[in-house]
Amino acid sequence: MVGIDVDTTNNEVAVSDGYIYKGGEKHFIEGIYFNLDTDKQFEVVYDLYITINSNNDFIYELEKTYLDEGAMPCYTGDNKLFLTFVSVKLGIDGSFFEGHVTKIVDSEEMVENQEDKPETR
Repeated sequence: MVGIDVDTTNNEVAVSDGYIYKGGEKHFIEGIYFNLDTDKQFEVVYDLYITINSNNDFIYELEKTYLDEGAMPCYTGDNKLFLTFVSVKLGIDGSFFEGHVTKIVDSEEMVENQEDKPETR
């Protein structure tokens, strides 16, 4: 993943345009913006998935799950799931419980970045 940045505030998430390298090929992925709306009755989980559609394009798909009586967040779309990229859990009062952003880096890119850094002891 190159050039993909995630910015968050208390009630929104913005993901920039960027590129995903897979199988030696560079794929563009268009950015996305979404609000983090709460619910007065249930905790809410937002999962932003990166999927591959039938044209072999990488796209974002957002799913919102209300955590009521055993509901579990999971990808329910028709595309091939590539990565759960962003996950955010909100409380009933709108408080932020937990969340994560998962970025993937090509092993060659990791080696190049490590070579550019000075050694620390």
